[in-house]
Amino acid sequence: MTYAIISQDRVVGLAPTEPDLPRSIEVQDVSGVLGIEIGWSRQDGAWVAPELPAADLVARAGARRQRAENAGVAFAAAGGSRWHSDRASVARMMADRISALTDATRTALWHDADGASRALSARDVMAVTDAINAHLRACADAYKAAVDGIEAGAIKTSAGIAAVSWPA
Repeated sequence: MTYAIISQDRVVGLAPTEPDLPRSIEVQDVSGVLGIEIGWSRQDGAWVAPELPAADLVARAGARRQRAENAGVAFAAAGGSRWHSDRASVARMMADRISALTDATRTALWHDADGASRALSARDVMAVTDAINAHLRACADAYKAAVDGIEAGAIKTSAGIAAVSWPA
């Protein structure tokens, strides 16, 4: 849930739980409003994102790409786990991939994003790293789509960035 704290039809704060505020302060559940943040305004009952400078939008798209990259990768093989996809984890996994290329009989112990220990064969390591790489490429493609939209003038708000098809 996301709750907006509202003053003069403008979002002045956001909270993950309904805040215990005096009744004179308006609070509204905005969980269903994609990309809402401080600064949005309410016009005729609808939430409207403010237009932002292109440089700010590109920076926000970069931050959104980073969140998508770090969100992890669900992978049906290798125990049906979710795997870390932050840069340090990717570097370790790619190093293990290099080892797997030189010894196809090896098994390595890895910990998935839920903390479960998994014994991965060389084939599993190759498959997991392929899935992680595909995820990272999809993040880069979404970022490019966002920047292209910003440069073309089609994306002018944070809502436009949120509406890009980002990998889960």
